[in-house]
Amino acid sequence: MSDTKTHWKKSFDYRFISAEELEKNVTVTIESIDQDETFNGKEKETVTVLKFKGAKKGMILNKTNAKKIAEVTGSPYIEDWIGQQVTLTTQTVSAFGQQVEAIRIKGNYKNVTV
Repeated sequence: MSDTKTHWKKSFDYRFISAEELEKNVTVTIESIDQDETFNGKEKETVTVLKFKGAKKGMILNKTNAKKIAEVTGSPYIEDWIGQQVTLTTQTVSAFGQQVEAIRIKGNYKNVTV
């Protein structure tokens, strides 16, 4: 291994769940939503992270999943999402010119009390 080169595995932050680790259709309860720093392969960035009751790893929240959680819970406010259940699934998506597996939120139900 070279001291001047970076192995591709160092470009990922393994503290967060990936689609490859996820069993299909897992229903989870949102325990908390926090900001965290991660390394995207080039630089540090601040991300929003969902943590689930009983889970060892959190999930980085992207815009697609945030919109779906708002729909599923019936609230656009992240504070209302805590304590709500959502179902995680995987879906093949186009990203960076190739087909990859991504975590997606499934469901059309509203379980929030506002």
